[in-house]
Amino acid sequence: MEYLTALGSEIRSLRGTVSSLQQENEELRNLLEQSTDTDANLSKTRTSFHSTSSSTKSEYVVPVSHEKAENRRMPMLLRLFSMEEDRLAVAEPAWRTRAAHFLELGPPAVIILNAVAIALDSDVITNETVSQVIGAVFTLLYLSEFLLKLTLLGWRGYFWDENWQWNWFDFLCLLCALLELVAVLIYVLGADAAPFLEDVAVMRVLRLGQLMRTVRVLKFKMFSELRQITMGIMNGCEVLFWAVVLLFAVIYVFGVLMRNLVGGTMAEFDNIPNSMFTLFRCFTDGCSAYDGAPLAERLRSIYGAPFTLGYVCVTMLVAVGIFNMIMAIFLENATASAQRRKQRELSEKADASEQAIRKAIVLLLDPSAAQRASVGRLSIASRLSGLVRGNSATWRTQHRCQDELFWRTQFEALRRSTSVDRKTFMQWLQLPEFLAILESADVDVSNKFDLFDVLDADMGGVLELDEVVTGLMKLRGPVSKADLVATRLQVRLLTQQMTQQMNSR
Repeated sequence: MEYLTALGSEIRSLRGTVSSLQQENEELRNLLEQSTDTDANLSKTRTSFHSTSSSTKSEYVVPVSHEKAENRRMPMLLRLFSMEEDRLAVAEPAWRTRAAHFLELGPPAVIILNAVAIALDSDVITNETVSQVIGAVFTLLYLSEFLLKLTLLGWRGYFWDENWQWNWFDFLCLLCALLELVAVLIYVLGADAAPFLEDVAVMRVLRLGQLMRTVRVLKFKMFSELRQITMGIMNGCEVLFWAVVLLFAVIYVFGVLMRNLVGGTMAEFDNIPNSMFTLFRCFTDGCSAYDGAPLAERLRSIYGAPFTLGYVCVTMLVAVGIFNMIMAIFLENATASAQRRKQRELSEKADASEQAIRKAIVLLLDPSAAQRASVGRLSIASRLSGLVRGNSATWRTQHRCQDELFWRTQFEALRRSTSVDRKTFMQWLQLPEFLAILESADVDVSNKFDLFDVLDADMGGVLELDEVVTGLMKLRGPVSKADLVATRLQVRLLTQQMTQQMNSR
């Protein structure tokens, strides 16, 4: 998020530079048209020319990809600096893409298999050698994952960039596995190990450290529902704590009362702890005496109607009143926490969602943009990205910056001269790829046939590209309080303006 924020401010500061470069490009193109060798130079694709005169500068000519783009795309000066084209390639290496996909699917499967292997090691696998070999295999797999992530992200990207908490947790679990592997190797080789590695309790703790790795599956997308349930329980821990305090107070009061009333005649109430535990069993599990007889019936036969009335009132207060109230407050807290977490996630993913929508619109209007982005052409995005990337930035950050600048530039080139009518927009909504992007941005597309009318606020029949992007971003997530307040303020402003116009007549 920090890099994207910095890029946004950098893009705003470079808009003036880009405008001046566009004007300079127009002047250079006019000069080229007036020269005698214009036709020969314009026929060369993706090459630059050098004039024989020392006063003539090099210019890189960008061919237009298709006829529609030729009519609407503004020429841009791409030769910003004197740099070689191969150094400015922004194409993502294929092996990095495959590695990223593997890290989304491979680690969860390995973690689950490791948890199953630990369970089998406790009861089924009796051969110690087989158990040690299995543990060594999983340790090597975790080590391979660590090295692969380190290659992709670098030291800084792994330990200090996004998801650094999970990465540190993985690293600590890996250390436990490596310590266990070292102890096993020392035992096999017959060398003298450190005293703490020879302790059985320490080895069991190290084994349990590997089992804790199963918590890491919560961060993967395929376990999103499980993560929501877990986060709901964690957010409700405070409510559960105060529920326990309330229930303890009620049981303590009635426990002291029953100890003083019937403690001398029944062993279940002969002291405060026994009395409180007996009441807890009556409220939750089963109200029975030590010999298995129904305790409530035994007390009713001794104390009659007063006990029956008190027992019914206390049972209704605790079982129906307190328990149901605790459940209601817990559900309310879990629901509110889920909504706040959802809004926070939408806020954190706002820049990425907007970028994805812009990219999808550019690809729908200009399919050749994908080819220009993949072949690593000398584009305006690759040149401008050289202004903002540093030597200490990780590869992923560099690629994200370059990708964002490229697609933002392509969108700006189309925005000034392109609009979308109802027919075109409805055709977009029939494409599974576009619908998948909207769903990933949490835009409700269940009633997609009314979506154009919702976005067409001025009822002009066509949508500017800015209207599409802004409108879709406003439709993300559930309706919030800010949306209702904004609507109310706009209606109030409109009412005030209409009132002023009527009074002025």
